[in-house]
Amino acid sequence: MAVKYDIDAFLKTYLGAAEKAVCTLAKDQMADSKYDRPCCSYDEKIKEGLFWKFCLENLDCFDDTEQDKVISRANRFAQNCGNCTVSEAELNAFKNTAKGKSLAQFVLDPDVKRFVEYLDITSTSEIYAMNEMVIDIKNANLWDKFYAIYPFVGGGLATKKGNLRNIYAHELTFNKVTSSAKGIDFNGTDGHADTNLNFSDLGYTTIEDLHISHYFTEDDRTYRTVPWGAIQDASGTPDYIRMTFDGGTQNYFVDFFADNDLASRLIVSDATDPGNKGYYITTSVDDSDLRVYRDNVLRGSQSATRDVSPVPDLDLYIGSHNTDGSEGQSNDREISFFTVGKNLTGPEASYINGVVDTFLTALNKK
Repeated sequence: MAVKYDIDAFLKTYLGAAEKAVCTLAKDQMADSKYDRPCCSYDEKIKEGLFWKFCLENLDCFDDTEQDKVISRANRFAQNCGNCTVSEAELNAFKNTAKGKSLAQFVLDPDVKRFVEYLDITSTSEIYAMNEMVIDIKNANLWDKFYAIYPFVGGGLATKKGNLRNIYAHELTFNKVTSSAKGIDFNGTDGHADTNLNFSDLGYTTIEDLHISHYFTEDDRTYRTVPWGAIQDASGTPDYIRMTFDGGTQNYFVDFFADNDLASRLIVSDATDPGNKGYYITTSVDDSDLRVYRDNVLRGSQSATRDVSPVPDLDLYIGSHNTDGSEGQSNDREISFFTVGKNLTGPEASYINGVVDTFLTALNKK
């Protein structure tokens, strides 16, 4: 089984091996000059350093086991020179170069690698940003909190349909959705993206222990729009999982309740930003907890006990709500990121906000 190297360790190995090779060569040349001898060819250590540097630059030519050996030996070679150190500033600067991004691809997280290969993602900046995001989420032990992560990368809808969390589940089906520079866009009348994710199919019987997040890239509150939702039995006593923005006001509201329990609606009056673009995380752990965060600030909460059973037995839609199998109140705003998963605590929501913000900023998706 291949050893899992993180990007920082791998790039430090690369820089360290390269630095040692150059450092040693310079010392040898200085020694030759000092004793008035002609510069000789590289000694064995210089050859070794340049060899490992070459191997590190061409890791895609090796299988997993061979890659482990290359990285391990190059790392030992670099560490054996006490003068060969790589600062965090040097590492961060190198990570943003074309070479740094290229090398980082060879140490892809396995989930990112499957996603990239399945959808044929070719942008090194997108691949690198996704890899950093996934590694950060996994390092915080939050990966299993997600059922779906839609980063909306690539050049068209064929790549933006993919679920980074699990390429084999909850792939998006688009209906009158447009691929945009930052994500996906809706026409405000009859477009939506079907997540093919049904909470009932996942074993949910109550509207608890779940979160839904999305990023709006633009300000637009001209009329009522729905970024996501599912409503079952709309003509009777409906069960809701929905967020709605009221047209022409500063208000938006979240419905996480069953049996038309409208008293449990969480209404947010957010006058701090008329358009309210940004990253929203709606999350609930149980029937007396419902919170909405925007850009890492708690905008509203509901602690009154809600009727949370049954859960809507419908696919969750993005860009409108799925009302008994038909779309309703289509959204007219661009969305550049979307997730569905289990409840996020306050600290977890804050952490995810930071990770997603870094991802979106790196790719100019805000």
